[in-house]
Amino acid sequence: MSNLKEIKRAIQYHRQQLGFERGRDSIRLARYYELAIDALEKLIPKKPTVIISEKDTMVGRAKFCKGTKLYDCQCGSFIGYLDAYCRRCGQKIDWEAE
Repeated sequence: MSNLKEIKRAIQYHRQQLGFERGRDSIRLARYYELAIDALEKLIPKKPTVIISEKDTMVGRAKFCKGTKLYDCQCGSFIGYLDAYCRRCGQKIDWEAE
């Protein structure tokens, strides 16, 4: 399911099913659809936020000096330029314009 159009279609389907299950008051099934939607949305590549460090910064065991360009995922975790996915939340990263 690597095709972006198929992923978006699957998300749309699951959102529709989620609405049906909420209408039937089926909490367990609604939660399963929410989890499926979250997982599918992470397959859609998102651009990282570029941050220029204003002071020396430690990320794990690595030290980045003031003025270094860092990349931040939507979850708030720093990501490396070679990472295809965020190591914390699993979001696929779009490096196209970088």
